[in-house]
Amino acid sequence: MTQIVDPSAYIRPEYASYEAELKDDSFISGLMVESSASAVTLLDRNNTRHLLPREQIRVLKESAVSLMPEGLLEALSPDGS
Repeated sequence: MTQIVDPSAYIRPEYASYEAELKDDSFISGLMVESSASAVTLLDRNNTRHLLPREQIRVLKESAVSLMPEGLLEALSPDGS
């Protein structure tokens, strides 16, 4: 229940999102599904895989924000209907 109310309070390592800033000034974020010395593969919210050669990545960092959307309970009334 805590993760539904505050999804970014604790993010399990296997669900950590990463943000990649590329040398062409574009940004890609998603789950890291593969990582090697030469490339990183991120899976975005649309389940699209992005193979990013490391020489094209300017910055790669773990996001402090969960992929789970915030405010899931706001649509519910206090009586659960």
